[in-house]
Amino acid sequence: MKYSVHIDIRKPLEEVYSLFIDPQNYPEWMDGFIRIEPLEGTPGEPGSTTRFVFKSGSRTMEMTETILSVDAPHSVTVRFNANGVDNVVTTRLERISDDVTRCHNDQEFRFRGIMALVSRLMPGAFRKQSLKYLEAFKAFAERT
Repeated sequence: MKYSVHIDIRKPLEEVYSLFIDPQNYPEWMDGFIRIEPLEGTPGEPGSTTRFVFKSGSRTMEMTETILSVDAPHSVTVRFNANGVDNVVTTRLERISDDVTRCHNDQEFRFRGIMALVSRLMPGAFRKQSLKYLEAFKAFAERT
């Protein structure tokens, strides 16, 4: 499954990029975020891996992030691996004006096992979750 969503943020591109890539900010806009744990490589650099831990309801969910590419301050591409899901996410930032940045979020999912069935039954849920994160990031960035 592939899709793209975007949102405009009333902040300069460089500031949006800095806020987006700083792990210290994740609790401010990632719903359920508990912690990250660097695994390999230099954090933030291509090839590095990090474990993300989230709480969803009463359960804890872990995923591994691998940074695939960085073109600061214009884009970051990462791959997330979790049970039954591989997800490549490219976040692209586009300068609309000196104080407005469009944040594009391009998603590509591959599902295995039960998640393949879930993805067919509820395809809109994934897009909705992506928009939820973008809206939360926008709210955080604009109040910072």
